[in-house]
Amino acid sequence: MKLSHKTISLPSEGFFYDNELSCGKIQIYPFTAHEEDILSENSSNDYELIDQILKSMIVNDVNIDDLLAVDVDAILLAQRIISYGTSYDVKITCPHCSDENDYSLDLKKITSVDKIYNFSNIIQFENYSIEVVPETWEMRKKCKSKSDTLKNIIKSVTKHNSIDDFVDNRFLSRDAREFRKKYKSIMPELNFSLFTCSCKACDKPMPINLKINRSFFGLTPNYKITLHKEIFNLAYFSEGAFNQDIVYRLPVYLRRFYLNELRTTKEKEKEQSQEGFSPNEKSEGVPRGPFGKK
Repeated sequence: MKLSHKTISLPSEGFFYDNELSCGKIQIYPFTAHEEDILSENSSNDYELIDQILKSMIVNDVNIDDLLAVDVDAILLAQRIISYGTSYDVKITCPHCSDENDYSLDLKKITSVDKIYNFSNIIQFENYSIEVVPETWEMRKKCKSKSDTLKNIIKSVTKHNSIDDFVDNRFLSRDAREFRKKYKSIMPELNFSLFTCSCKACDKPMPINLKINRSFFGLTPNYKITLHKEIFNLAYFSEGAFNQDIVYRLPVYLRRFYLNELRTTKEKEKEQSQEGFSPNEKSEGVPRGPFGKK
């Protein structure tokens, strides 16, 4: 089965690439059961699993480690919308009163921040200047702390030979805060600011810290059981219309569409078969079928 691909716009607009991504677009295949199987593995290495699905779903011949980290975020966001829709349910604990709030976010509101790139890789301070590079996916995977990130995105510092020594011992806190602000102003980013909410109990504003990572897809190891039940049901009860191999390679949104259609059809058949029974006949022994309510 040959899947059609989707074209995604990158937040970087291709500005930082010298390959086919310089057009600011990338092509991806939609999720199938294969990618869901990967993400629902019982593994503590989230980055390794994300690497696998990136390699599986990106059509373009690119090294995923060279992708900008923000572009990877945009790719995963687009895939989440394509495969599971724009609605994203979150549970937020109010920092003021500790009440738990349930919200449904519209992922379409996450957009790239419009910027005109006149990129200068030098951030100037009073007594020194810092040469920087964009954060790549490979850098993000290596970094375990904010200081690690600084050491990766800083290429050189005037009057300092060691970047590690500068970050650990000589980078003043006020300069570090100013650096992050200036760095953010020249680099591509996704805009999460449209997500605002207030606590339903105390009416005070609450921050929404949405992270685009493995958990963003909600595919836990327990999901594997649900996934393979869906595959079995669609292959078995479609009476030859699908086999397991075809179902496994269907895009997630198509698999769920066909499964819902099959469920609706079976429920109608059940209703029609029950019309032949008289009201006095007992119906407890009538099979409900795999899609009926228990």
